Amino acid sequence: MTRYLCTDPSHGRGDEITPVDLTARVRTELGYLSRGAGAVRSTTGVIDRVAAVSSLDRQERARAIREILTGSADPSDTVVTLIAEPRPEAPPRPEVDLPSERATQRVAAGGTSRSEGQEVIRLPEADPRSGAQAEPDAEGRFIPSGTYLATELAARVAAAAPEREAIIDAIERTPSYEEQEVDTLDHPWRVVVGCPRAEGDPPTRHKVVFAGTGEPTADVVFGTPAAGWDLVLEDAVGGDLAPPLARRRAERLLVSVVLVEVVVGLALLAIGWASGGLGLAAREAPGWLGVSVALALGALAVGLVAIVAPREADGNSNDMLVVDAFYRSRSTMLWTATILSASAFLLAVLLAVVPAMTARETALPAPSVTFDTVDGVDATVTLTVADIGTDDLVRIDVLGFTDPAAAPTSVGLVTTSGGADGTAEIEETFALDPGLQTLAVAVSIDAPTPTCGPSGASGAGCTVVPVPPASTSTG
Repeated sequence: MTRYLCTDPSHGRGDEITPVDLTARVRTELGYLSRGAGAVRSTTGVIDRVAAVSSLDRQERARAIREILTGSADPSDTVVTLIAEPRPEAPPRPEVDLPSERATQRVAAGGTSRSEGQEVIRLPEADPRSGAQAEPDAEGRFIPSGTYLATELAARVAAAAPEREAIIDAIERTPSYEEQEVDTLDHPWRVVVGCPRAEGDPPTRHKVVFAGTGEPTADVVFGTPAAGWDLVLEDAVGGDLAPPLARRRAERLLVSVVLVEVVVGLALLAIGWASGGLGLAAREAPGWLGVSVALALGALAVGLVAIVAPREADGNSNDMLVVDAFYRSRSTMLWTATILSASAFLLAVLLAVVPAMTARETALPAPSVTFDTVDGVDATVTLTVADIGTDDLVRIDVLGFTDPAAAPTSVGLVTTSGGADGTAEIEETFALDPGLQTLAVAVSIDAPTPTCGPSGASGAGCTVVPVPPASTSTG
């Protein structure tokens, strides 16, 4: 098992630095199983003692086997190492597969990893077909050896028959501790842990960074003082798993955009309904109006989904690389959602307004002009305008001409606006002065009056008709 040490200069005493063991804290941050204690057992001795426990039921047998392996009926996550040679039993003691504290200090100082009277346990190479190693005993039988989780090994051995060969087979089929991948990560990692030893005057605590690439680590790993971005991420992770300023700024902007979209959308609907513009858009460009509504709803959906998106990191939130990736992805997601939502809503407004206005500008109606020549000449102008809003102004200018080259004489002016049904109707009668030869009727809707006369009509909405002579009644 890898050991993680803090060698901060504050732990120095003269020229010598006394490392602080942070292994338990780092393993907790990485989500590894705890390795608070371990035991070394002779495989032969374990087999003989387990074979003697045959009169108990399976549950009681497993309990007894756990005591044989670790000395405790409830070993939790204790690791047991089986040695395939007779040797004295060793009671459970912490970190039996690790160098001593003095040896570790020598490693920190650049010395050897061995200490007087103690060496790191080195097991034979693993058989790739099994989690155990096998060595023949004096009788030529192969005895397995290896490192296992005590609870896993006890459960498998308890399920086997109380015969020697069955027990050996159960041990061979038990995955080794290393094969369970509780001490390895397949991706880069970076964690920040606090050193429990306060140093200095006054005593202050500090934090240490440990990092890995996902590859197997050395027996001893030394941390570096935490500073800068690592401390920012470590402090922010307890709140919202993201740096507060950038994330909150992006989230506030997105919420504001969504609220503006809702307010603007409701205002446009109310104005369009009251003015008849909504009906105009539905009649003139129903397809574009449908696309506009779909885009507006999509813009709101994008914003709302981004706002209520999960705020938990997908992975170990103690790993600064995981937190940093989550941080960046959430901020990017909020900004992207803001841009997409605002762009889609703006496009929706344009598609709702522009096609209807464009179609509306090309539909100037032509009025109908009839004359009554009894006892003078009267002209009746009739006009029906469809697809018009209540705020649209319809104007009719009636001009009379005594000669094509002469200046026009104003006969009358009529204005009206659209009704709630989207139509406007005009029917007006004008008495014409004697001598008028031509009548010009110019129609305009929210636009300047077009030039209209017998010398040449200019633009749509102009109607020029000759004035008939008056008839004389006889009695």
